Amino acid sequence: MTRWLADTRAIALITGRKPATIRSWAHRYPHRLPRRGTGTRCRALYDVEEAEQLAMSLATLENRDAMCNTEPSAVACPPAGRTAQESSG
Repeated sequence: MTRWLADTRAIALITGRKPATIRSWAHRYPHRLPRRGTGTRCRALYDVEEAEQLAMSLATLENRDAMCNTEPSAVACPPAGRTAQESSG
């Protein structure tokens, strides 16, 4: 299986985020978006699939938080710091 690698700018274009955001993700989540090498101009390379998966995971969390903050009566959100399973039982 071929793993596609891309630099920070390319990952930003693919995910629709800013390059600074991609660098922040790499710093905050080194186990989920590890640096896979160095490309031309000494730019960090990341696995495209891993970056897309992380972007989707974080987008899901952002959407959940947005729903909980804007429509509290429409969505049953657990208190901060607790999961839905911990809240229900």
